Amino acid sequence: MDVQKECERLRDELTVAVQELPQKMYCRLMLGRTWHRLDIMFETVAGGSGAFMIDAETGAVHGIKGYGRVHPNVYHGPADKLTGAVLLPRRYARAHCLPAAS
Repeated sequence: MDVQKECERLRDELTVAVQELPQKMYCRLMLGRTWHRLDIMFETVAGGSGAFMIDAETGAVHGIKGYGRVHPNVYHGPADKLTGAVLLPRRYARAHCLPAAS
């Protein structure tokens, strides 16, 4: 699996999913050596909000504890099995999410 391409696909799908919400938002992908950060940003507010952390080697999608800090107990599944529509409702999950159906 090409993790960077899967992250870009998830960013694009999340962008489509957040456009259906009443707030003006967009998604941003920040690539790192060990973790990629997938952020959901408000267009009207400066700064952003972290949403998901993606392991750069395996493609495992996790929630966040704080910006740039992975939450190991919030596992959403592998990036290639997830879609933006599945991830968006899980944005504020606190612990032990069920992985997406394969």
